Order: sequence, then C-alpha cells, then structure tokens
Amino acid sequence: MTLGAVAAFAAVLVVANTLIRPVKPAPARPPAHAAAVPPAPAHALYTGRSTDNLVTIAIAVNGSKAAGFLHFGFHQTAALRGSVHGSQVVLTGQGARLTGAVSAADAAVFGTVTPVPGHSVPYAAQLSTETDIYAGRSSDNELTLAVTTHGHRATGYLCNGKSVSAWLQGSVSGHRVTLAGKNGAGLSGSLSGLDMFGTVTPGAGQTVPFSAELSPRPAGLYRADIVFHGLATVVGWAVQPDGTQQGVIVTGTTKQPAPALNLSNGAFTLDGTSFTARPVPGNATFGP
Repeated sequence: MTLGAVAAFAAVLVVANTLIRPVKPAPARPPAHAAAVPPAPAHALYTGRSTDNLVTIAIAVNGSKAAGFLHFGFHQTAALRGSVHGSQVVLTGQGARLTGAVSAADAAVFGTVTPVPGHSVPYAAQLSTETDIYAGRSSDNELTLAVTTHGHRATGYLCNGKSVSAWLQGSVSGHRVTLAGKNGAGLSGSLSGLDMFGTVTPGAGQTVPFSAELSPRPAGLYRADIVFHGLATVVGWAVQPDGTQQGVIVTGTTKQPAPALNLSNGAFTLDGTSFTARPVPGNATFGP
C-alpha cells in the first residue's frame, strides 16, 4: 500500500477523532521588526481538519516532495501527491486538491482543501510531534512491515499474519536505516524522499526486497505484552495507512494469527477476554 495507490481509508476518520485535535486559525503575523523564525522543517508530518470540521487531513513533507490523505463525507477518501516550493504546498489526486503555506512560526500548514470539485474549504494542520511512520510490504506481498523513527533511533515489526513475527530495533544514520532482531531477522533500508527501500530478513538466510512510504496514522506497529491462559504472550500488528493489518500472536515458540485490532482505541479480544495494544514509537525498547 503506497500513498499513490490508496484503497478505502475508512479507519482514518475514527482514528482522527482521537488523535487529531481541531486547529485554531492562524494567529496574526508578528510585526516586521520581530525576530526571525527558523525555517520550516524539510521532513515533517502535519495533521488537522477543515474549518467546517468535515475533512480530516494528513500532509507528509519531505524536501520538495509531499503527499497527503483526506477523509470526508461517509467513508470517502483521497490520496494526494505533489510538491513543495518554498513554503507553498500543492497536492492533487483522485479528483481532490489541496493548497497551503507552511508556517514555521506557527508549526502548521494553512490553506484550502477541495475534497470534491466545486467544494472548497479552509483548513489548518499542525506539525505532528509523533515519530515518523513508514508502512509497506515485501516485493512478493507476503510480508507486511511498519517502521517508526525517532531521531537516530528506529523500531520495526515484520509479519505475515501467520508464522512470521519479528520485532526489530536499530538506528537511522543519514539516509540509512539498519534494524536487527532475534534469530537473524533484520532490515536494511534507504530513505529517499517519502519512501524507504531495501531488504528485510524475516529469518536467517531469508532476504526479500521491500518498499514502504511515509504514512500518517493509523499506519504503524502496535504491540501488546499480555498474560494469556497464564502464559507470557506478545501480540503484534503491522498496519497500513488504509487500516489494512496483519498480526501474529506469539506464546513461547507457538505462533498464530492475531485478531483484528480496533484502530480507534487499540482494543482486541482473545477467547472472550479484552486487551489493549499501543502504537510503538521509534525510541521504544522491548523484549523478543
């Protein structure tokens, strides 16, 4: 799943209701003699809503490239791509259009969004403080993966929804991402614009190419460390930006498919018992 090929993004509205707060209109600009503000970040994620509160917006910026997601109406979505020139952002796709200006002083993007032709509305989106999220799949489409970065640290999760479950930790150095896990599992990737490309190793001697893209929530890796039937159990999910998910339950050496994860509150159920999973940040530490 990439930003250029988005299926129904139905989970976004629910997630946005819990993760994105309405953004106040842009404050008055400071007088000309005010101290200069730092430039807007070249690599950032902005999230917000239209002023009528009917369109949920996520904008990912990386240098001169940009991409976005819109959710509006009754489970209607649009995936956008475009560019950044100076402070100006222009995104189009699937009949929708978004224009805006990045304000470093306000740590936000302000502009106009047109989810459907003939209907334009102002919006504001604030700089997100959560870690960057990359979500994607292996080239053979067998493995789903998600990686979060936080400064020079990164974590990842790789699974096939059945028998492969690998938790990875490592570092970001320049454009290189290097992660390692147990039993020879690992990831070696390169950041390029909004994308991450490289190879993943689910186990010793098994390597396959992958691609992932900078993505807003609900994308990411989610984890729950629980006691199930008296045994220590780890449940993990790799989630794509449209809410598509794969997960695995690991109890000792036994692996089985994970149940569906409610992306609005992290809830899931095993044998009638309710549990809660949480998104894993890029600077997390965890066991096997």
